[in-house]
Amino acid sequence: SRVEPAFLHITATSRLAGILQVDGYAAYNRLAKSAGANEGVRLAACFAHVRRRFYELHVNESSHLATQTVTTMAGLWAIEADIRGQDPATRAKARLERSMPIVSTLFDLWERELPRLSGKSKLAEAIRYALSRRAALERFLTDGRIELGRVGDWRGDRRSRGFTVSGGFRRSPVSQFAP
Repeated sequence: SRVEPAFLHITATSRLAGILQVDGYAAYNRLAKSAGANEGVRLAACFAHVRRRFYELHVNESSHLATQTVTTMAGLWAIEADIRGQDPATRAKARLERSMPIVSTLFDLWERELPRLSGKSKLAEAIRYALSRRAALERFLTDGRIELGRVGDWRGDRRSRGFTVSGGFRRSPVSQFAP
């Protein structure tokens, strides 16, 4: 018999609430509806997964834009190192002040450069991956419980995959979801 992934079982039988920090696997979208239609589960995307796509182009010296992206993103991890261990409110405040300008710069750069690239290039693919997850990527800016990304991922450790449960994920009473 076929074994179904655990997240499909959770979706079918449970009412959940909280934040799931996920990689780019599209099936996680089933756990939360986009545009706030399902207030129970919010997805937070992982910047480490975005970074990895650009990093691969950077180390191959195949793209100045990829190198610029990786270099700019390094500022985000430096900020996270500074605020690690702080309470969520302090982290969110620091991120709004220090990380938001970096994130805005990255998205502005990607939106400006994407039309100039071949649609089939690896760089265009990396940019589309990031742009399509913008809201979920930016979620860490205002919620100090969410991580920027897993350290093992941005260092290239691909052994751990899947999702991270970020602060306060819990089962919700069914009545909360009743029509």
